[in-house]
Amino acid sequence: MPLKLHQERSYALAAKAENQNFSAINIGNPIYSLRYYNNYLLLGGYSHELSDKLDYKKEEERLLNFYSSHFPNKIEYAWQVHDVMTSDHLPMIGKLNKKHPNLLIATGFNKWGMTNGILAGEILADIALNKKNKYSELFNPERPFAFTKVLNSIISNFKIGKTYIGTKILKPQMDNSYITKINGVKCGVYIDENGEKHIVKNLCPHLKCNLVFNNADKTWDCPCHGSRFDIDGNLIEGPSVYPIKIEDTTKKI
Repeated sequence: MPLKLHQERSYALAAKAENQNFSAINIGNPIYSLRYYNNYLLLGGYSHELSDKLDYKKEEERLLNFYSSHFPNKIEYAWQVHDVMTSDHLPMIGKLNKKHPNLLIATGFNKWGMTNGILAGEILADIALNKKNKYSELFNPERPFAFTKVLNSIISNFKIGKTYIGTKILKPQMDNSYITKINGVKCGVYIDENGEKHIVKNLCPHLKCNLVFNNADKTWDCPCHGSRFDIDGNLIEGPSVYPIKIEDTTKKI
């Protein structure tokens, strides 16, 4: 599945505002989406493939600056999100493959999670109950590859492969953090505001891509497939299902 999909990172914020009861999205680039919820304005934008840009704080600041130049109220929350994207812009909903007919999957919602989530529930329920669903073939995870889908998959996987190799060779510049080796193990070190060092394995358990430090959220992030870990190595977000904690941190660094 990782070869059929790629992840995009987006940036979002919330600020107090009178509810205007509308939502909007522009057609230009960069894309901004705006909506209101209760007494908050929610603004998102500056999406990019994970492997395209690694300075997440810089991208987040671009959105914060855009908001500040157009809206008066103080920003109360800011965060980053991942979306699973498919090469042909259609979700993958249904049986994983012919070898595992009882394993169902729903992914690649392409930023339309509420709509496609409801659709996925209907399709998967019908499959489980052996009912025919007129949309099942359209969203079949094993549907035939169109030329554009093949081309987009090649481009996305090339970018991921390039990033994978880059993380093995390069040592990216990171504020208050660095990458080193301890007893032959490549580790990431973050120095908090009290001068304490937090040491983790700098290797994603998913597909072994090296991690970069996200100074905006204070997390170790995988630029290949989107796994995220806190400064002590606890898992925050998959596809990894394992942490990156390191047992022996007694060696002086």
